[in-house]
Amino acid sequence: MWVQDLPAARTCPPVKWWHRVRGPSFAGFYRAMPPNPFANIAADPEKLRQALALPAPEKTFVIHFTPRSGSSWLTDICEQTGRLGRPGEMFSPRFVPDIARHMGIDNIDDYARAIARDRTVGGVFGFEITFFQLRRTFGGPKPFLAHFQDATHFWLIREDIVAQAVSLSKKAQSRIGHAVHGDADALARADDEFAYDAQDIEKWVGHIRKMEVQAEKFFANYPLTPVRMSYERMTARPPEAVVNEIAKAIGIGPVAGKSTPIRTGHAKIGTDKNADFAARFRKDRAGLIADLEAERAAMLAALDETPDAGRRRGWWPFSR
Repeated sequence: MWVQDLPAARTCPPVKWWHRVRGPSFAGFYRAMPPNPFANIAADPEKLRQALALPAPEKTFVIHFTPRSGSSWLTDICEQTGRLGRPGEMFSPRFVPDIARHMGIDNIDDYARAIARDRTVGGVFGFEITFFQLRRTFGGPKPFLAHFQDATHFWLIREDIVAQAVSLSKKAQSRIGHAVHGDADALARADDEFAYDAQDIEKWVGHIRKMEVQAEKFFANYPLTPVRMSYERMTARPPEAVVNEIAKAIGIGPVAGKSTPIRTGHAKIGTDKNADFAARFRKDRAGLIADLEAERAAMLAALDETPDAGRRRGWWPFSR
């Protein structure tokens, strides 16, 4: 099913409850940053010339995601193939200023062209981005898509939004997002210090839901039919199968197999305590959970119904 074919009221329902959520948020975090991530950066024409002399990518893919959906694991295994670029959050307003300063670039147009060449591997450029980051760095969907008209789009969510919010609450308390190469002591400390806070979990549920709704509106309005993915389905499969599906969607052959296995050092920070807190929250906020399930039903059903996905559909008028 095309995203555009889903009834608007079901795909992007009027979400009222998350307007009441209070506390630090991703949107607020980005709004607190300087409005222009390229401010006070001195342009270096020679560095830009060198960057633009590199070959442009033949294929581009974008992973739209919500936090704690497995995007770090996904970009890690993509990079390990050596054929799917070096995908990361290079358009996050947290990282753009430092990268741009290193590259001597003072505007988004040159930055997008240069970073695409710099991060291309095997003719492929990929990156991950949230809708909040997209809006903050590019100014909105139109200028963003003007740079990536021929990109293949993926949309990575987590089916269990409560578990996702619990994970965010734990990350906020412990300052540990994921462990690489066995940080066992740090993970144990994070779990010991993690305290149940229903209000905090509800806050994160609200922010995740807001990101989902805004992303769905973006896909519907422009129009795009992303390849839909979920944390649960992705992590239930061998990483080789996941990267090969990415490769197939962008139009190249298999990139991993028995002779080229994928090994990731990423370790989950979720524990039995996470599961216990999620179950407790569902009981404490039963009404909210019922609303969430109704609001998200069409989006979750669309995980199985995205034929010809990954590309935009129809006439595209926003050329540069």
